[in-house]
Amino acid sequence: MSTKNILIIGGYGKVGSIISKHLAQYFPNRIIVAGRNLKKAKQLSKTLRNGVIPYQIDISNPKNFEILGEVSLVIMCIDQENTDFVSLCINKEIHYVDITANQEFIEKTELLHNRAKQKNITIALSVGLAPGITNLLAQHCVLKSPNSNLIDIFILLGLGEKHGEAAYRWTALIIFIQLISYTIKKIQKR
Repeated sequence: MSTKNILIIGGYGKVGSIISKHLAQYFPNRIIVAGRNLKKAKQLSKTLRNGVIPYQIDISNPKNFEILGEVSLVIMCIDQENTDFVSLCINKEIHYVDITANQEFIEKTELLHNRAKQKNITIALSVGLAPGITNLLAQHCVLKSPNSNLIDIFILLGLGEKHGEAAYRWTALIIFIQLISYTIKKIQKR
């Protein structure tokens, strides 16, 4: 991956702040935490001892997109109504990771595959627990057992008992850091 920054849109939200916090450890002062609320981005930056760069962006307003010239990877932590921003990232040759599980959006984005491939851009969709980590585990199983023709995936997160905030943070941390790290390594190999 180039020495450009990583832009995390929605980077101060529940999931985005976890990703921002941990990526800032690996890429200090190269993580741009962005969203419509600059105050929240600044607050997270302050919480992380100014280890991330706060920025205000509204993906529905192209006037905010000059920041894209400074990034090589966008991590999208908000839902979108269309694929305009993904298309823009492809055109600007910016790798793209999205945590959404919105099937309609995923299907629309998959239609951009050939354009991304032509530009040698990685687009990773639905990078969450399920799908996401489950897809990576399924891929690993297929690689280890190529004669497999069916994989059933079951997820048991708990039996209704209450979990503490630390347990949720740990689960999200492990999943998201592994998926983002996997994507970054894939990009670096290109």
